[in-house]
Amino acid sequence: MAANPTISIGICTMRPQYVERAIRSVLEQEYDDLEIVIADETGTAQGVVESIGDRRIRYHRNERRMGVAGNARVAFDLLRGRYVGLLGDDDRLLPGYLEQTVGRLDADPELGVVFTNYYCEEDGNLYRRSTALRDGRHDDFLRSYVATQRVPMSATLMRRQVWEEGERTQPMPDDVAPDLFVFTRAALAGWPFSFVDLPLMAYRLHDGMTSRDDEYRDFSIAVWEQFSFDDAFCEGHRRRLLAEGYVARGAASVRAGKAEEARADFDRALAVDPDALRRHRIAYGALARLPALVPVVERARRAVRRVRPGREYTHIDCDHPVSQPRAG
Repeated sequence: MAANPTISIGICTMRPQYVERAIRSVLEQEYDDLEIVIADETGTAQGVVESIGDRRIRYHRNERRMGVAGNARVAFDLLRGRYVGLLGDDDRLLPGYLEQTVGRLDADPELGVVFTNYYCEEDGNLYRRSTALRDGRHDDFLRSYVATQRVPMSATLMRRQVWEEGERTQPMPDDVAPDLFVFTRAALAGWPFSFVDLPLMAYRLHDGMTSRDDEYRDFSIAVWEQFSFDDAFCEGHRRRLLAEGYVARGAASVRAGKAEEARADFDRALAVDPDALRRHRIAYGALARLPALVPVVERARRAVRRVRPGREYTHIDCDHPVSQPRAG
């Protein structure tokens, strides 16, 4: 394996039942000049790596649990390629992914980040998702990203400089959602993004996915607390997202009977977005009448989950599964 391969794909793993499929989806791409770095939180993936036995795989076991962002940082720091990406251990690349993403980075030296469209995969079926984002280069991507957050880490390849320069200027903390942090930081730094409107990654939906965990809500809040924007449009969206995160966390505290914690988060929401009270009056009203209206708050919580990736899936065509793409 070359000391400095062109392409490095990191896989942060803590779910060995999925990781073999993720690894093989990279190995089956049409490039040999690549490496795969496994950043293992639990030590359970070593046997999978050994059974595959491919020289392009490097295995790393963390000495301690690093968490989602910490493990992502470990993986990125281990990557040696000119172009780098992180693939979720429960996701997989589809045929043509590297051909498209590497092709765009090679053709345009100014590009920082390339990402593709993707399928959602659930119970063995692939489902199409729609997007209004146009194919091609986007020079001023911050507005689009803050408004939608629709850049999946698993479908993204970027120049290693994007990661390294970002870490020098604003290192990624341990308690953030790594995809939101890395791409907000890159867009704020002015890196051009390019979108490939072809579904070249399969994003697995399941109950154990990180983005459905309540902890991810807190990680998202932490991202929007880290940044502020001079652009009024971006700053308005940031404040709305932050307020909705506080309200969602406050509603969870209501359900748990933690009134003081809920009030503190509702007060934070109002401080960053005065309209939060109007948009989330159900949750506020329920707080005043604990515990009788906790079921109402639960419905309110589901209604304000825009800060979480589940919002993305409202445009999936679940009635018409597509055929599984095959290599070759």
